This record gives sequence, structure tokens and C-alpha cells, in this order.
Amino acid sequence: MGVLNKEVVTLDAIFSRRSIRRYTSEPVPEEIVTKLLHAAMCAPSARNERPWHFVVMTDREILDE
Repeated sequence: MGVLNKEVVTLDAIFSRRSIRRYTSEPVPEEIVTKLLHAAMCAPSARNERPWHFVVMTDREILDE
């Protein structure tokens, strides 16, 4: 995939994003969670300090409390 194609795909994702307010009970595969966390950690931060903390909840009972 060329640079222009990657740019178009990225812009399409940005402009077509939407808010999700209803979720299914289907669990997200661990591989997907890992990829999403990796992508989030690659995001730029001021002075490259990377001040974020992530919490991944997989226990439905805790989420429902």
C-alpha cells in the first residue's frame, strides 16, 4: 500500500468515526486489546513523557457494579 493510499485510509477512518453508546456482550479478543493498547501507547505526548495509564477490564461483574 502506497503512502497516498495509507493517507486516504487514515482520513476515511477519522472522518467516518462515530460514537458508540450501546455495546454487545461479546468479549473483545485479547489480541485486539493488545493491538489497541500498543496503538494507544504509540500516540505522541508532550515532551514524549507518555503520562498515560491504561486499565483493561475483562470481568463483566466488576463492570456491572
